[in-house]
Amino acid sequence: MKIYDRDYREITVEEKEQWEKVKKEDVWGKDLSGNILIKVNKWSEYPKAARHWLSLFPITL
Repeated sequence: MKIYDRDYREITVEEKEQWEKVKKEDVWGKDLSGNILIKVNKWSEYPKAARHWLSLFPITL
């Protein structure tokens, strides 16, 4: 018996591409000095598999 129907240790290429696209949209702007990024939380827009992958198997970015 499995907890999940799928193995979330790996994500597909399409899910990775969609995750990268949403991750780029997270950055809303920069402050005037250009040192601090202003981000918007788009966690719910990540593919379901990427959300599980990030929360169950965290990586350092």
